[in-house]
Amino acid sequence: MSEIDLIDKLQKIVLVLSMTPSEGGKFQYSLNMLFDLAQAKSPRYKISVIYFDKVWEKYLTNLDLPACYVEKIESIIYRVLRKLFLKVMHSVAMIRILSKFCSKIYKVINDLQPDYVIYPGNDSFAYEFDFKSIIPIFDLMHRYEKFKEVCEHGEYKSREFHYNYVAKYAAGVLVDSEIGYQQVLECYNIDEKKLLVYRYKPPYYVTHYQSVDINKKYKLPKHYIFYPAQFWSHKNHKIIIEALKIINNSGHDLSAVFVGEKKNAFDEVQMLIKEKEIEDNIFVLGYVNNDDLVSLYKNAIALVFPSFFGPTNIPPLEAIALDCPVLCADVYAAREQLADAAIYFNPRKTTELVDSLKLILLNPEKSNDLRKRGRIRLSEILLSEKGTDIEKVLSQLENI
Repeated sequence: MSEIDLIDKLQKIVLVLSMTPSEGGKFQYSLNMLFDLAQAKSPRYKISVIYFDKVWEKYLTNLDLPACYVEKIESIIYRVLRKLFLKVMHSVAMIRILSKFCSKIYKVINDLQPDYVIYPGNDSFAYEFDFKSIIPIFDLMHRYEKFKEVCEHGEYKSREFHYNYVAKYAAGVLVDSEIGYQQVLECYNIDEKKLLVYRYKPPYYVTHYQSVDINKKYKLPKHYIFYPAQFWSHKNHKIIIEALKIINNSGHDLSAVFVGEKKNAFDEVQMLIKEKEIEDNIFVLGYVNNDDLVSLYKNAIALVFPSFFGPTNIPPLEAIALDCPVLCADVYAAREQLADAAIYFNPRKTTELVDSLKLILLNPEKSNDLRKRGRIRLSEILLSEKGTDIEKVLSQLENI
């Protein structure tokens, strides 16, 4: 291909980084997207980055990508009118006109003359602005599960509004799995050609960390299971507490370590811990930094992941990347994600989790086998031909 042909086919991609570390999985997803784009080898893509929080600068420093910091504060007039059009009038058409003339962020993006804009944080910019947008739909659990955090206080209605307009206006919609792909088709009127599989990968910090003597720092016991999750009801801490009570009553001495900010359904979790009288075996550490998180995985006898939500999740990938055996709820695309690299259990049946825990407690060879299978599965995920490569996603998009 000649230099002229390359210029003719050059695709200008703008990546908008809106997430902060406190937003957990969305931040890690955005970080992986950034690194994937930075490593894109085709000369056909010109990548530019816009970011709203200066925390991104430490990740951008060593990447050969033009980047621009934008303070995410719009004018008062724009904010008032935006709220009127979106929240009161439900008029996306009006906000798309308004943003062209009044939005500072729109102007910064427009000056770059993008062919596509990627919003890995699932931002409403994907339909508020009139650029060709690429945006993930992480999950549609408000449609498939009935937990109050996704169905009450206007949350269900808000999600429906958002995803209907994502389906209508986005040029490309990223999903995490084949099941996620099918769920979007079931729920929304969307052109199937828009759907692109871009699977989760282990976050950046699993290979970039400082080792910590975690047991000494937090005075942890030698044998503990680990669960990093916010204290939402759907995260299902309850089953771990109940299983731990049964396990320890049968002669074992096993503990659990929970990390996550002490909010949402945290008080309910605390009440259950006291009710079961296992305060000495539950360690709630609150928010921990990435170095501590990695060390907690590496010293745990297993990750127990009982969440009711999917389709897939990032913590099981963190675990297999750090040689930590995985016990995972058998929901949605968990088996698609982990294959034979986990022990699966019904998240509604405590006895199944108890049996799974006993399997690794009484059989060290099972834990070693899970670690081996995890390493194999991780290699398969990273080498997958089904969508982990961002260049494949972009090339698919050009055919829409």
